[in-house]
Amino acid sequence: MQLEITVEEGPDYLIGNSAFLFPTMATSGVLIRSFGRMDLLSMFGDFPGIEMVSRTHLLMTFDTDSAQVNVRDPGSKNGSSPISATINDIPQTVRLADVITISLVVSEFGNEDFLPSSNSKEELIRYINDSVRSFTDSVGWSFQMRKSWNSMGKNEVDLTVDELEWKIIPSDEELRRRGWAKDLDSLSSKGSYQELEGHEDGLFYVLSRSSLVGSFGIEHSNDRTLPSDGDVAQWVSTMTMIPFSIVSSGAGDKVFGQWSKGTLTQYIRYICGKFECNHYRNS
Repeated sequence: MQLEITVEEGPDYLIGNSAFLFPTMATSGVLIRSFGRMDLLSMFGDFPGIEMVSRTHLLMTFDTDSAQVNVRDPGSKNGSSPISATINDIPQTVRLADVITISLVVSEFGNEDFLPSSNSKEELIRYINDSVRSFTDSVGWSFQMRKSWNSMGKNEVDLTVDELEWKIIPSDEELRRRGWAKDLDSLSSKGSYQELEGHEDGLFYVLSRSSLVGSFGIEHSNDRTLPSDGDVAQWVSTMTMIPFSIVSSGAGDKVFGQWSKGTLTQYIRYICGKFECNHYRNS
C-alpha cells in the first residue's frame, strides 16, 4: 500500500513536492506507525517551523485489506487540523502545527513483477533479479548476486535462495551526493578491493530472503550514518524486514481499484531512499 504525501502549503520551494510511505513492517493486514518531524525532515529536508511539529505528530493505521489509511492526532503539542481522517483514493489535506499542510492519498501502483506462488528456485531467483534490476536501472546503480557469508564453502548448485544475497550498489555520484566521498576515496586509494568471493570492501545495501521468517530483508546503516572517526557505532547494521504478506502477488491485491500491497521493487526503492547504505570492510 502506497501513501502519497504532497506539500500543499508551506515554504514556497516545497509546494508540490511529494514523497511516499509504505507499510514495510506489517505482519498482518494492519500496521500502525507514527509520523512526525523526522519523517518530514527525511522527505522534504529542513524548513522554517519544522521544530513545531512533534516527533509523534500523527498516528497512521495502514489497513491493506481495505486499501485505506486512518490518520489521527494522538495529542501532539501544537495540534493538527483535522484531528482525524480516513484516507483512500480521494486526496485529503492535513495541517500540521499551523506550519505545513500536506495532502494525503492512497495512490495507484505501476505494474511490476509479482511475487511467485511457487517455491521454484529458478523462478524465485529470476523474480528477485528482475525486481532489483528494475530499481537499479532506474537510478543508475548496479547490483550483484552472491553467496551469503555462511554459504561460502558450498557448491553454487546446492544453494537455496535463502543462501544467496543481492548487493545493491549506489553509483559513485550518488554516494558523493549523500556525503560518502571520504569513504569512497579511501576505497579507491587502495588500488583494488579485497575480494572474498563477492564479499569485498564497499558501500552498499544487502537484500536477502528468509523462508523461516517469511520475509525479505534489506541491511542498511543505523541512524548514525556518518559518525566521527573511531566511533564504532558506525558499524552497527540494521535490517528492515519486508514480510511476504505485504508483497503483491497478483491482481487479487487490488482493492476498490487500488493496489493494497507494494511490489518488491517499490519496497527496495523506499528503503534505499530512506536509509543510508553500510560500509562493509574485510580489512
